[in-house]
Formats: sequence, C-alpha cells, structure tokens
Amino acid sequence: MQPAELHARLLDAAERAFAGGDYRLVVELTDRILAESKDEALRESALRLRARLGTSPLARAALAFTLVLLIGVTWFAYSH
Repeated sequence: MQPAELHARLLDAAERAFAGGDYRLVVELTDRILAESKDEALRESALRLRARLGTSPLARAALAFTLVLLIGVTWFAYSH
C-alpha cells in the first residue's frame, strides 16, 4: 500500500471516528497524517477535521461572561 493511500484511509477512519464521537482517535489519526503525509490536500483535510474539535469562540465568550457574572453577583451579595 502506498503512503498516500494509507493516509487517505487514515483520514477516512478519522472522519468515521469523528462521526462516531471518538475524538481521541481523531486526534491520534490526524496527528499521524500530519506527521507523515507529504500530500497537502490530505494535510489540509486533517487540519480542518482537527479544527472542528476545538471550542467555538462563541462558547468561550459565553463561558467568560458567565464567570464574570458569577463573580459580580457573588461580590455584590457579600458586600451588601
């Protein structure tokens, strides 16, 4: 089996793992593709799949807002 074919199969397996919710396996497979593959299209696809695992900026902003609100309400409750 050629390396390009192997990496294409690894990418397919990573996409199936993503659909199945096995994100640890997605990270392992995409890391292997990124480390070994010379094909830019495969590398780009692996990077895009990997980026889908990250948190969205909106979720991070909502978490930060919630923490600030919690601290503010707690401070207000204890100071009055």
